[in-house]
Amino acid sequence: MNRWIREQGMTPSVEAGEIGERDRENPFRAVRIAISNRNVLLAIAMTFCFLFAEFGIDTFLTVYLTDEIGIDLATAAIVSGASGLTGWIGQIVWGTLSDGIGRKFSLGIIAVGWTLAVLAIILISGLATAWIILLGWGIFRNSPFPVLYAFLIDSVPDAASSGMGLMIGIALGVAATISASVAGIVIDNFGFAINYVVLAIPCLIALIPLAFMRETRVTGGEAAQE
Repeated sequence: MNRWIREQGMTPSVEAGEIGERDRENPFRAVRIAISNRNVLLAIAMTFCFLFAEFGIDTFLTVYLTDEIGIDLATAAIVSGASGLTGWIGQIVWGTLSDGIGRKFSLGIIAVGWTLAVLAIILISGLATAWIILLGWGIFRNSPFPVLYAFLIDSVPDAASSGMGLMIGIALGVAATISASVAGIVIDNFGFAINYVVLAIPCLIALIPLAFMRETRVTGGEAAQE
């Protein structure tokens, strides 16, 4: 499978045979390689930005649909999961596109799409618009993560698993700890509309670490040499 993926100019998963003997003898070597790589550290920052926005939206989305839009609780609970229906499409599409058009370019589009999708939630006025906007958000919601995973595989092939673990562990842990609290405080004091504006800001901020990342793919799907 990995051989076929490479022949198509795409990014394969890390194979067991690619892990050297030194890594088996010293598991901390992979961690050191990961944290010394600029792309890994910047990927952690980007992941935090997206997860901060995601947790802030998810935590109070059902409340928003019921209290502000007037959708009944049972329906709101279903609609709040609409992004999951299209989330897998975004993962496949953007992961594949990034192999051809580059990681940074893809992540730039995703960050802008995330920002617009978050702001669009303010425009929900009923059940129909809720479905349309949240399904649209799903196209971007899960898409940055496979692209960032591929970024790490390209950047630190000898420590890709450690890089992914750090990216998920640090970004997920920190974002989950503070996002819901921040969103709750903003909603209590300023309302839902301002909350979505605040949550859109980290999606734009994600463009800052992206600007400093080293591209690992070039147009045509060939790996860039650093």
